[in-house]
Amino acid sequence: MKEALFWEKVPDKKYIQCHLCPWNCKILNGKVGNCRVRKNIDGTLFSLNYGRNSSVNIDPIEKKPLYHVLPGTPILSIGSSGCNLHCKNCQNWEISQRFIENPPYKTSPKEILELAKRYKTPSIAYTYNEPTVFYEFTLDCSRLSNKENMLNVYVTNGYISKEPLMEIAPVLDAANIDIKGFDEKIYNVLCGGGHLEAYLEALKNWAMPENKIFIELTNLVIPGWSDDLDKTREMVRWIIDNLGPETPIHFSRYFPMYQLDAPATPLETLKKATSIAKEEGMYYIYVGNAPELGMENTICPGCNEIVIERRGYRILKNNIRDGKCLKCGYKIHGIFS
Repeated sequence: MKEALFWEKVPDKKYIQCHLCPWNCKILNGKVGNCRVRKNIDGTLFSLNYGRNSSVNIDPIEKKPLYHVLPGTPILSIGSSGCNLHCKNCQNWEISQRFIENPPYKTSPKEILELAKRYKTPSIAYTYNEPTVFYEFTLDCSRLSNKENMLNVYVTNGYISKEPLMEIAPVLDAANIDIKGFDEKIYNVLCGGGHLEAYLEALKNWAMPENKIFIELTNLVIPGWSDDLDKTREMVRWIIDNLGPETPIHFSRYFPMYQLDAPATPLETLKKATSIAKEEGMYYIYVGNAPELGMENTICPGCNEIVIERRGYRILKNNIRDGKCLKCGYKIHGIFS
């Protein structure tokens, strides 16, 4: 355990209040917050999952998915337990929807840094479950690895308050952020709580220029939930207006998972979503979980040639040098060195 950050004692009340994310949980003594991993112990808030890792792996960075950050490199990936959302379709529900008291790995930030050095990974990802809820550990790891010129990456639902985001931003280099849906009711029901307005406000904070966090987005297209094409167009326009058309977006194919038994996403729906993104003017559009569509390649907006050719998580061709297209010199949005 470690004392948590971003909370306060509420005068004349029997609870303390956590301010890590928009839930702003009021937590009675002996109880945990919505994430299940932050506990009030005699008037002090503690992070229960500090250094308690459910998963430690070496992944290709494309698996996050991050297509514009050090393509073709390995990334040390760390997961803990708990989450501040409770999505009906969660693919890692075994670790995200509970606190794991006795995880397989107990590590310090220094040991994580040593692992990254040993396996020569140029970056570290905080992933598998929501990194916001093991914030203190990710912050300590990021500060250490930043000094060694390693990149730090969040794979996140983005549901974090502004103050903690601004605290970690100087040592956080990139993030893949989920867009769960673009309708308040859908977002609230699908995520088991949470509000679209609060999420979008958080996403604006992520994209603040002073944060210098490179962002890619993932939109899981779920039949009957997040496949309304009018909402897709609304979402794309919002992204262009608030994050910029150069923001990479991954439309991801859904398959039945956890508590949600919707059918797999039709390929035609994914094609229509990408067409909308193209029509509206987004530069970098990908489709995940559907290799048959062949939409994993990075296309240069300047000359329309393939600059990165992919098959699954493998890089077959990389025609980017010094961040620019080899053919026309167009500067490709991303982190390439």
